[in-house]
Amino acid sequence: MVEATIHEKDALVHARTLLYSRLLSAELTRWGRVTCVNRDTLPQDLRELLMSTLGLTESRAQLNLGHILPVSMLLNIELIQHGKKYLVNISPVDTETTKELPPIQRQLGHQQDASEQCRELAADIKKMILKHKLLFAQVFKHEKNKLQVGLGSFHGAQTNTTFTIIKRTPVPVRNRKDYRESKMGAAELVELGENVSDVIPTYLSDYQPQSDDILWVREKVQ
Repeated sequence: MVEATIHEKDALVHARTLLYSRLLSAELTRWGRVTCVNRDTLPQDLRELLMSTLGLTESRAQLNLGHILPVSMLLNIELIQHGKKYLVNISPVDTETTKELPPIQRQLGHQQDASEQCRELAADIKKMILKHKLLFAQVFKHEKNKLQVGLGSFHGAQTNTTFTIIKRTPVPVRNRKDYRESKMGAAELVELGENVSDVIPTYLSDYQPQSDDILWVREKVQ
């Protein structure tokens, strides 16, 4: 889920700001991987969580919005008029870690087609999301030719999404548990649910899965 807050530096760019907001939201929504929400229409308590994550309210503790909204990211979008051009600065925030990700910046001309500009901006945002927010979930049910994983459309998964199968082996490190990860094959999502989906595995030739293996799937970068 992506939540965008757009800041206006000049009242004269208000109409342009709304246009960019709607066109960009439409482009990202068509992708199917994100849900765009308007912070102003969210309930007050959830709005406070969003603002806290952005550092816009007094923070007594960092609130982990990622446990409430799946695969969540906030986009703080600033639109500034500079002469005959607009400067767009998009600052992404990973809500699970509250970490600020590298910003996306573009200069947009008055005469350029707004729809085309937003398609290009949306393409940059998609690349950033795929780089930093790959789908990752544990396998919780093994069957002979099928695995069930704890992700679905609610998390942005789609039919035919491909994954790498990861085996985690516990390794004790300084009085705490850690894991060694090994690639054990690939999988493709074939039956999409809201929160649980089925994937078809293709294991490496030298790997035979055991019932007590700790397996995860991580989305492949396209």
